[in-house]
Amino acid sequence: MIISNNTTKIMIERYTEEIAKMVPSAFKSKGHTIYLLGKLTDEVENGFITNLLLPLVEAIKDDLVESVFFLGESSLVNALVECSTPRTLGFDITTDSEMDEKEFLEGNCGYAALITLNSQQENPFIEMMFDSGVSLMLLGHVTKGSFRIDDRDCGFIGDYVK
Repeated sequence: MIISNNTTKIMIERYTEEIAKMVPSAFKSKGHTIYLLGKLTDEVENGFITNLLLPLVEAIKDDLVESVFFLGESSLVNALVECSTPRTLGFDITTDSEMDEKEFLEGNCGYAALITLNSQQENPFIEMMFDSGVSLMLLGHVTKGSFRIDDRDCGFIGDYVK
């Protein structure tokens, strides 16, 4: 997503900085569910704050989110490894069957953020995002340290971080 308006850029940066203060970007615990949040389209730019960031802030205030990682320029696979590293956790994900796997993982997956939820948060969070019109995609779950993509073993966190 390319944002041309400087005021919008500054506002988005402020919101994302505030969100980063409210909730960590690192995965917290094995078993948490991983979602992609906020499908990016050309029309999103003008409503990014209202349509994605404000509902996300409300969900965080309601304690419905464990972690948030804004993808920005980061590839999905890099974001997953970065979120796994602090607590030596891992992930088991299923890629989007409508996209080229390499583009989805290493290019632009088409979503604004990677989030995790615990089992008690999941239904209320999904309802809140649905009611707000925020798109999301179930990606997978946090593991104890193994990396799996589309049922393929991709190693362990220790293989990537030394």
